[in-house]
Amino acid sequence: MENSNSKKQISISEIITLMGAGYTRTNTARNYNPEIGCIQDYYDLPKDQVKLLFEHPKLANVKTTKVVVPMFDLVDDTTTSTEDVNASNIPGVTANEEPVTETFTNTNTYNTFN
Repeated sequence: MENSNSKKQISISEIITLMGAGYTRTNTARNYNPEIGCIQDYYDLPKDQVKLLFEHPKLANVKTTKVVVPMFDLVDDTTTSTEDVNASNIPGVTANEEPVTETFTNTNTYNTFN
């Protein structure tokens, strides 16, 4: 029989952090990923003890955060280099010139009432 001094100390915040990192409750859970792990294996608990653990009010509704690993490396090629001192946010306009804005004014008046 196990004595009270050998009980594990498990913190609620650690459980929430693990679940946020993708840990599931058990190794038979629907979204279980063996590369990430589960609470049951992390604390070496039997399944009935994991069930008891998640009966705590602060853990009852905690769900595993699905970890999505991108299958690509995104490269930001929109940044300008520091050498390009004439760079502008407006395409076709350098920083030291103003964009050309044309306004049409009709100075001719026509009298159509004769």
